[in-house]
Amino acid sequence: MEIFGLKHIELKTAISIRKYIDESKKVIDGKILNHIHYKTINIKAEPSPKMKEIILKLFPPHQKGQVRKILPLFPEAYLL
Repeated sequence: MEIFGLKHIELKTAISIRKYIDESKKVIDGKILNHIHYKTINIKAEPSPKMKEIILKLFPPHQKGQVRKILPLFPEAYLL
């Protein structure tokens, strides 16, 4: 990721990049293979409360009073 993206994250969340990366690595999705039916099951991880706070700081609601529904986002995708 470019330095501008990293600096944006650092300024918006008021935490260091190292803490952001450490927290975002904790959110991991998984796949389980059923050996009987040979079907895969995707399991989506729920972000921690601290990660939810970071996501709200990075992407604030657009209107006052608007409730933002947080779905399991993939913060590691922002690190590409």
